[in-house]
Amino acid sequence: MIFLTFGEAPSGVLVSQGFDVVKLLREELKANIRLVCFVSLRGFGNTRKYIRQYQPDAIVLPMFPKLKNWKWNYLTLFFLSFFVDTKIIIARNIWASQLALRLKKTGRAQKVCYDGRGAYMAEVQEYGVIPDESVKAQVPSVEKSGVLDADYHIAVTTELVKYWEKNFGYTGNNHVVIPCTLSNDFAKIDRESIIRDRNEIRESLGWSPGDVVLVFSGSTAGWQSLGLLHKILQVHLKKNPSLRILFLSKESKEIQALTDTYPSQVVRKWLSHNEVGKHLNACDYGILIREQSVTNQVAAPTKFAEYLMCGLKVLISEKMGDYSDFTLEHNCGTVVNEENIEQLSLQPVGVEEKLSIARTGITHFSKQSEITLNRYRQLLKALSS
Repeated sequence: MIFLTFGEAPSGVLVSQGFDVVKLLREELKANIRLVCFVSLRGFGNTRKYIRQYQPDAIVLPMFPKLKNWKWNYLTLFFLSFFVDTKIIIARNIWASQLALRLKKTGRAQKVCYDGRGAYMAEVQEYGVIPDESVKAQVPSVEKSGVLDADYHIAVTTELVKYWEKNFGYTGNNHVVIPCTLSNDFAKIDRESIIRDRNEIRESLGWSPGDVVLVFSGSTAGWQSLGLLHKILQVHLKKNPSLRILFLSKESKEIQALTDTYPSQVVRKWLSHNEVGKHLNACDYGILIREQSVTNQVAAPTKFAEYLMCGLKVLISEKMGDYSDFTLEHNCGTVVNEENIEQLSLQPVGVEEKLSIARTGITHFSKQSEITLNRYRQLLKALSS
């Protein structure tokens, strides 16, 4: 069995939702699985080195240049199939699924699992994530094939399954919903670490333990809705001088505008993956406020799991995948809408409440939890039957 990725640059998301999944299947569930990654020729040596830090026996292969030539990578995969067991392939995105399905047609693979991470067609239409028009035109048919032709599916939310049903006519039950999860070592939160990180990180930022600290941790991609976020945050920063905002992200004009206007209240930092946890520990609220797009309505942001496992209350938009309802059901934050956005009462989150939220996060979004392990057992059973 192989876990196949295609065209994904190294990132914290790829580590937690790709490399760590392979590690879990191997170590916890004793699956005979190997990681195979097609990556860009640009920086190939450094990328291979990065991946092998997490999976020393990972097979890292150079892609043919330019995404429009994605089909040619089938030749490499076909050649590889004579040396590696490719009978079962878990394919992480639409392009990987197509390579796997082509291999199945030749008999070199027997079962293909489409690992659906989101609504690709919607992302292209709403946020222009693929600039090449020739590739963009292929996305609907490629995604439809991944949904309808694969033997089994992983969906990150039940809303994503509904998207498949509505847009591609998916009617089966050959899927398991597995949200974006994290390993337990992402944030080893306890009473002492909360107090230590709250004091140390806030002191380094020039903030006090009694300040209310919101954190935005993530990319600056279009679906993050930074324009909307800027509009909302400046209202609260102006009326609440003790409010602090920590952006753990790359630069953007919206974030820069806030740091310029409120230099004592807003800080932006870009951290390595292993530094994020302790900075989240030091905060009170995690921000997941996004516009109402299809991309966001089916999404399973990894940051939701990160926020909860670090004991943060979540400020989340309505209709955010399955997670707006989860937030209400488990009392772990506030669902933000037009009616309550300006009246939000933001108070410091105490140690005991943070510990309670973290336990909820670990129960539902830890890779080692029984809930998660049972979902992966269901996956392996379906693929081996």
